Amino acid sequence: MPWILDRPFEDCNIIEMCSITALAHLRAAMLFILDVSGCCGYSIAQQATLFHIIKSLFMNKPLIIVCNKTDLQPLEGISKEDMKLVNEMKRGF
Repeated sequence: MPWILDRPFEDCNIIEMCSITALAHLRAAMLFILDVSGCCGYSIAQQATLFHIIKSLFMNKPLIIVCNKTDLQPLEGISKEDMKLVNEMKRGF
């Protein structure tokens, strides 16, 4: 999986731009894996921000948002604010 940081494209280094270019040219379904437990070190809000930064790369491609680590944090247990962010990610795809 390509490594991409949550910042605007114009602030990315060469390695990040290679990952972004690869994503843009893939002719395959895209999986965005969302760690709802926060164990990855990024909050749901930070992961949602990354999604919205790179979502233009997913246009015209099948997209599945996978909620990972629900054994550690069930979706029913996340805050209303975080659930709103998850639902906003799903809209438009």
